[in-house]
Amino acid sequence: MATALEVFMPYDSGAGSNVTEDGWRQMSQFWRGDGVIRRELSEFAVFGDSTGMQVKVPSGRCWIRGNYGHKTTQTTLPIAAAHATLGRRDLVILRNNFLTNQIELDVLTGTPASTPVYPSLTQNTSIWEIQVGQVVVGAAVATITAGNVTARQQFVDGSCSFGIDTGYQLVSTGTITQVDWDVEQFPSSGCIRSGSNGINAFTFSRVGFWDFTGSLEFAAQLGAGHSGANATAGRRAVWVDKTSPVTQDRRGYADLAPNVAGAPTALPFSGQINVTAVGQEFAVYCFHDAGSSLEITKGNGGASDYNTTRITWSWRG
Repeated sequence: MATALEVFMPYDSGAGSNVTEDGWRQMSQFWRGDGVIRRELSEFAVFGDSTGMQVKVPSGRCWIRGNYGHKTTQTTLPIAAAHATLGRRDLVILRNNFLTNQIELDVLTGTPASTPVYPSLTQNTSIWEIQVGQVVVGAAVATITAGNVTARQQFVDGSCSFGIDTGYQLVSTGTITQVDWDVEQFPSSGCIRSGSNGINAFTFSRVGFWDFTGSLEFAAQLGAGHSGANATAGRRAVWVDKTSPVTQDRRGYADLAPNVAGAPTALPFSGQINVTAVGQEFAVYCFHDAGSSLEITKGNGGASDYNTTRITWSWRG
């Protein structure tokens, strides 16, 4: 015998025709992730401009817990007065307020401290907040400069991309090493750099499946600002894994034995991870056994028009 589900909607008649605001959110929250919609208007990319204790948020569109919102004009938000001797960290947010039935821009004011931290977002049945940007408020400051503000939105797809600079991380032979990601090319609050040195891992604030696509280049030539064995000996490998505990799952594993003496080795890699809890940390690991240390480079002798070492993350739900 057929048995109806407890909830079903929307229909023209019957039990499923009485769709409430709460029922709508139950359904529509699964259509896409919460966040700013990328490449629409100005993406709520908050900034400071030394015009006082305030930040400015340009236009943007968003989707939060099944509700859509947009603003086509710039908004100025006040920043609370600075503490006389202690620094503070504030968050610029978008809030879906289920009590007032509106989506609003606001600032969450942090607590002054010798080591200040950003305030926590509230996400419950009354309000649901997402991050748009971060504000560093120094002690006794009277204005918010461009350097004090970082537009670090949560995007609906969580998409973000990272690369490296010309510092050339050195990887010892026979040693599994976490890759340093020096450059945040397209930031998102859903995936932020972390790790033992702050840039050699990624912490995720959204559960679900995340796709990654990347490439890593080992330099294998002397000169041109690089060090390494000028030979074809050994193999090069790259993969993604949790940092704690290291599961040896090795998602997206790729390896290659170079066949040209003195040539760099570029390794493309891709795969998917399952983030089961907010705050889980993953890293890109690499390995080689060339017999001497090799540097990780970005192509063409480190020229800015090449970027063969990079990674892109996208949330899939």
